[in-house]
Amino acid sequence: MVAGRTHSISIRLMWMNILVSGVALLLACAGFFVYDQITFRQEMVRILSAQAQIIGSNSVSAILFNDPESASETLSALRSSQNIASAGIFTSNRQAFAKFSRDSVDEILTVPTLPPDEIEAHSADFLRRQAHRLRLSPG
Repeated sequence: MVAGRTHSISIRLMWMNILVSGVALLLACAGFFVYDQITFRQEMVRILSAQAQIIGSNSVSAILFNDPESASETLSALRSSQNIASAGIFTSNRQAFAKFSRDSVDEILTVPTLPPDEIEAHSADFLRRQAHRLRLSPG
C-alpha cells in the first residue's frame, strides 16, 4: 500500500454521504424554521384583525351613547387572549375613551396615526410583540 492512503474508498464515500446528508438536514431545518416564523406571524395578524373587528363592532353602542364603562367592559374580554398586552378605543380627537392593559407597563402611550385611506396597520417587534390597530370611521 501507498503510505498516504490510510482510508479505503468505501470509508471516504461513507463520510462524504454523512456530510452531504448533514448539510441537507440543516438546510431543511432552516427552511422549516423560516416557514414557521412567516406563517406564525401571518396567523397572528389574522387573529388580531378578527378580534379588533369584533371589539369594534361591540363598541359601537358604547361610543354612540358615550358610555366608557361599557367600552371598558368590552375591552376586558381581551383578557382571555394572552397575545394581547393592551388595547384601547379612542375618540376622533385622539383622546382615550376606554383602555385595557394586562400590566401597567403595557399601557398604550400614543394613538397610532394612520393615513386617511387605510383602515388597519400592523407592526412587529421581533417575535414577542405584534400590534394591530383598527380605526373606526363614522358611516
